[in-house]
Amino acid sequence: MARAIRAFLVLSCPTLVRCGGGGGESGIHQGTGNLPPGWQTTDIGAVGSAGSILHLGGQYSATGSGADIWDNADAFHFVYRSLTGDGEMAARVVSLANTDAWAKAGVMIRESLGPGSTFARSVVTSSNGTSFQYRPLTEQSCALAFGPSQPAPYWVRIVRVGNRLSGYASAAAPRGPSSPARRSAWARPSISGSA
Repeated sequence: MARAIRAFLVLSCPTLVRCGGGGGESGIHQGTGNLPPGWQTTDIGAVGSAGSILHLGGQYSATGSGADIWDNADAFHFVYRSLTGDGEMAARVVSLANTDAWAKAGVMIRESLGPGSTFARSVVTSSNGTSFQYRPLTEQSCALAFGPSQPAPYWVRIVRVGNRLSGYASAAAPRGPSSPARRSAWARPSISGSA
């Protein structure tokens, strides 16, 4: 069953993103909406309803649905851009609806747009604080390391340096680690974004 998630994110670019959704169909639906150059949006996996994005008055409003970003396959709406080499992304999760104890919003680096892709992400959940979550092998189980037990509003950041992906969470704009880091097995081009 797809669940709708509603969240407000402030990306480090500084953009406000609102996420939410409902039920309907499944598949991958890609588009660019009116995102900044280089950014795209897509549904990954079997989502309940095709997601969308709208830019209005300096704010981005994204809608989408999906069961989760966990286990061996993901279903969610993703706003992303390509990343080759080292890079990072930060977001301030301003609010997050409690549609599920593990409803989450944050920043992610994935190897591909496939539902079973390897990934690493730093998130704020609706009831379980912050965490660094990752899938080290394609279509395999996920793992996590808990960060501060804080709700939104909270800052999250994901950093890739070589093969190392690190997740951070803090009350202030990110400057250092507060969630444990894990190593990634890939050094190929990847995709970074907000989910």
